[in-house]
Amino acid sequence: MTEPVAWPTVKRPLIAILRGIRPDEAESIVEALIDSGFELIEVPLNSPDPFDSIELLSVRAYDHALTEDA
Repeated sequence: MTEPVAWPTVKRPLIAILRGIRPDEAESIVEALIDSGFELIEVPLNSPDPFDSIELLSVRAYDHALTEDA
């Protein structure tokens, strides 16, 4: 039997889902989201070049947000 994963404690329980985001758009969008108080950010794997976007976001948002691929 698997153990449930604890939901992270965040100030704002909202997830920014960046569906269709391209890597060249990622950094400026995430900057705005972090500045707005978002701590949970998801890049769906059906986005263009999702792993490139996730890599950029994980470096930029490392201390500020939980980035998740779906």
